[in-house]
This record gives sequence, C-alpha cells and structure tokens, in this order.
Amino acid sequence: MNSDSLEVWKKNRFVEWMTQMLSLLANAMLKEFQLPKSFWADTMAKATYITAQSPTSMLHGASPY
Repeated sequence: MNSDSLEVWKKNRFVEWMTQMLSLLANAMLKEFQLPKSFWADTMAKATYITAQSPTSMLHGASPY
C-alpha cells in the first residue's frame, strides 16, 4: 500500500465514523422527542449543525465560531 492509498483509507475511515456518529445522534433525537421517521433528514441536519458548532480538542476548547 503506497502512501497515497493509505491517506485515502484514513480519510474514508474518518468519514465513515463521522457518518455513523451523526446517524446515531439523529436517531437518538428521533427517539427522545418521539418524532416519526419522516423527520430523519431534519434530525440528521440538526446533528450535523450541532457537531459543527461544538468545540473540539484541536481548537483547545474554543468554539469554531
């Protein structure tokens, strides 16, 4: 495996992890608020927004905005 394919593999692994995490958050919101599955896309968008607005260790605890 050359270095380019290793980098692609690492990025794909992260994207798959992030997608799974967002899906879990969306499903948790559906369950918590007893929403029908037709709201799944809306809860997925909200989970993405919340995740994007949350502080990360790379920002040393600061908000991205």
